[in-house]
Amino acid sequence: MTSFAVKGGQFSMAPGGQFFMAPDRKFRYASKRKLSPLPSVAHAGGEYKGKGYTNSLEALRENRNRYDYFEIDFSFTEDNHIVCSHGWTRHERDLALGDHQEGAPTLAVFLQNRKKHRWTACTLDEVVKWLRLNDRKRVVTDIKEKNIEALKTIKAKYPDDYRKFIPQIYSIAQYEEVNKLDYERVILTLYATNISDFDLVEWIPGKNIYAVTMWHHRIPYLAGRLNDLGYPIYAHTVNSPDVDQFLRSNYGVQGIYTDSLASADRR
Repeated sequence: MTSFAVKGGQFSMAPGGQFFMAPDRKFRYASKRKLSPLPSVAHAGGEYKGKGYTNSLEALRENRNRYDYFEIDFSFTEDNHIVCSHGWTRHERDLALGDHQEGAPTLAVFLQNRKKHRWTACTLDEVVKWLRLNDRKRVVTDIKEKNIEALKTIKAKYPDDYRKFIPQIYSIAQYEEVNKLDYERVILTLYATNISDFDLVEWIPGKNIYAVTMWHHRIPYLAGRLNDLGYPIYAHTVNSPDVDQFLRSNYGVQGIYTDSLASADRR
């Protein structure tokens, strides 16, 4: 196990790349409120045959009985269609299509190349069809480029289904415009923002935020303070039951994004 000190205590990396904070009673901020647990989120659809990040139809089907919330990565094709992929670097495109190329494909190329792959990367249309067949399920969006444009497209194209999506926003600057779109729930995720812990706690009261998602190193300060304000916390990405329990019991984390752990309400 690799360990190193960070503000707030000892930050450790267990075998397999799982990070967690060692308890530090001087730093830990215990919330005065106990919020209800959140449904676990299947990261990129959850593992399929031991592989993560597939964002595939097979992962959705495989994990349907384990989770109610599914995080899916969406990207635009070259001709501006929304499909399921983490992005279009060579590695990301290889995960989605297995074609060892780089750059955004057209929709036609996406559909053709995925036929030869080990799994079937979704289109937005296929995700909506799956949600209609699985009415209790929800999809948490991860859209790194043109997030607001994509969320507007989803609402316009699927006016009867768009509230089955839970948008993630990546900065407080995106909040007002996304909030006007009237999605049922919005998650603020912190991995791409440079807002300070103090400024976040000052900004968030009264905002229509369902939950805040963060890496483990921000949890010791933020979890208790946000819980006191009524905002639950997701930690990502957690694949160890021990780390999951540690974050919940020591810092009041309400839920996790995970590749492989069974949803907390199904254990």
